[in-house]
Amino acid sequence: MDSGLPEGDPLRKEAGPVPPAPPRPPVVVHRRERSPLGLIGLLLAVGAASAVWSVSADGGSTVRAGSVLATALLVIGLTLLLGAKFGRARRLVVPGLLLTIALTAVGGSSVSARNIAGERSWTVATAADLRPKYSLGVGSANLDLGALDPAGATLATTVELGAGELTVTVPSSATVNVRSETGLVEVRLADREAANDGPGNRDYQLLPTNGQTSTGTLDLTLKVGLGSIKVVQQ
Repeated sequence: MDSGLPEGDPLRKEAGPVPPAPPRPPVVVHRRERSPLGLIGLLLAVGAASAVWSVSADGGSTVRAGSVLATALLVIGLTLLLGAKFGRARRLVVPGLLLTIALTAVGGSSVSARNIAGERSWTVATAADLRPKYSLGVGSANLDLGALDPAGATLATTVELGAGELTVTVPSSATVNVRSETGLVEVRLADREAANDGPGNRDYQLLPTNGQTSTGTLDLTLKVGLGSIKVVQQ
């Protein structure tokens, strides 16, 4: 394009090729190094909980399940605090949350470390075999009292379950008084859903079936934090 100025004038612009744009600098992605703090904290939590549990397993003393869970939760909590300053341990948030839920379920009970989780089945045929208390942290518990004859007496026992399913079988010829101390629990008595308006203590009674004369009384205290309770007459 002619600018109207004579050739050689410094203000005259000569038409020419447009210089290429400078290349863009390459994008450098900085990958964050994985911190081993989370794995170390998890291993320490398992080790500390195992050490506490071994005290009960070796028979030296009875350790509550809540103590084992609290030990693991304490180590994870300390690791998260260290991770906030020296490293990254956010992967421990989920295990910490699960431990908190489990500790809430069994923390208030006297469940021992030996009975922290699993399936338990107890069968009682005589009054002499009836224990004052049966306990389990998390899982399925079954107490069979169907063959028990109170012989005109009043027998009592307590079952504690942090979370899970509890089934108690009772003789159909006995009067059964059930006291439930529950959290979020569904209660069924003799295949009927019992009235339950939320967490708290409830009292129920089962009478002998088919008009039988009562052979005695069973007083049951059933403590469940989360899950279900089923009482079956046999």
